[in-house]
Amino acid sequence: MDNIADNKDYSLLFNNSPVSARMGVEIVSPGCLFAKTGYFCRDRVRKDYLLLLTIDGKAWVKEGKRKKMLRKGSWFLLRPGIVHSYRDITPWSFAYVHFHGSTADQVINGLSFFKRENLGFRQSGNAGKELLSRLVNSANDVTIPGEILRNAVLLELLTCLHSNYRSNQSGYDPLVKAYEHIVDNLDRELELPHLAEITGISQFHLVRIFKEKYGYPPIRFMQKLRIEKAKELLRQEPDSRKIYEIAELSGFKDPLYFSRVFSKWTGMSPEKFRIYAKSAGPA
Repeated sequence: MDNIADNKDYSLLFNNSPVSARMGVEIVSPGCLFAKTGYFCRDRVRKDYLLLLTIDGKAWVKEGKRKKMLRKGSWFLLRPGIVHSYRDITPWSFAYVHFHGSTADQVINGLSFFKRENLGFRQSGNAGKELLSRLVNSANDVTIPGEILRNAVLLELLTCLHSNYRSNQSGYDPLVKAYEHIVDNLDRELELPHLAEITGISQFHLVRIFKEKYGYPPIRFMQKLRIEKAKELLRQEPDSRKIYEIAELSGFKDPLYFSRVFSKWTGMSPEKFRIYAKSAGPA
């Protein structure tokens, strides 16, 4: 994030004054972390909201039974009282804020955040990012005016995210929705009826226009992405993982089926590709 200094982590609770309680908005901790690896949160339940923006890299976030991949520009808003977890996939940079309060509850409920997608949603423009940047950068201001301003910026940020979401609905693209669903669910079997349901178009029409745009029908496109992921893992970890582990991480439940599909796409077995990648060195 352009105007956030590197690695600000305000993990300790703020000493909020009674002003925040009267405002009904209490910020627990804001911060930003850059290029984190091995960064994760195991299943837990919080008492506050967590709003997070992925600045760079990739990660998984899970809330309840739903799981979503995060990429650059992805936001999520986790609600209190529901089990959640997250984990980096590549070096992960992100900005965040934990908060709670009666007014915050009213704003979030009034704007119906949890009646739509609250995991991995995206925004056009930089307004939301700039507001989160202001909020994080104001964390050092421990004055009462600073505290009031910080709470006001948070409410403005939530309103901004909501307004941007509504304005984006006029430009809804079912193919983008289908693409994102496939990318975010590589570890699950793709069911065309479900894909057609979430995009709002028929299976036949979906397959035809998806192939026109992306070069492959949906199921074969998912297979292609899985193979690309397997190739990346074989390049990055030429010795440490077994082939069956690579298969599982790439979305294949059967290692033998994985090997057959991999050979069809690449012309060589996973083992031979690993040897080739190792001898070729870094790309």
